[in-house]
Amino acid sequence: MDKRDKVIATLIVLIVLTIAALQFGMYVGRTANAEATVRTPEQATIDLLKQQLAEARLNAEVEKEKLSIILCESDYNRNNGTIRHTAWGDGGKSYGVAQFQFRTFNDLRTQAGRPDLRWKNRDDQIWLLDWALRHGYGKYWTCYSRRGES
Repeated sequence: MDKRDKVIATLIVLIVLTIAALQFGMYVGRTANAEATVRTPEQATIDLLKQQLAEARLNAEVEKEKLSIILCESDYNRNNGTIRHTAWGDGGKSYGVAQFQFRTFNDLRTQAGRPDLRWKNRDDQIWLLDWALRHGYGKYWTCYSRRGES
């Protein structure tokens, strides 16, 4: 099993655990006293757990999508498990692990309120890709579009 398969297997396990936790939360929510007019400390705890589980599920989905885009866009080499952090694409318009075009990178970093991010910095590209996916910009990437909506 190569590195990519291990990462994907780990993500699948996280997603399955998140779904199980959500189902447990829904069960607990259904068994709570529906007639109570005042939220009990127990109900507040259940509500908080439901919120945290929903956030965990979103985080798992974003991480999976982010990994998929990076592996697709950065010329991932399945034979040796390497990613080209300095990959150029689109006829020299796109750069890096997330294949941002300079103009798109600048527009998104402005919207994210992060003018400190640098186009040719791997970590900055990964951060901005994460932000973009969480804010509905996934369709900016060809690899995202190929995967379709899920």
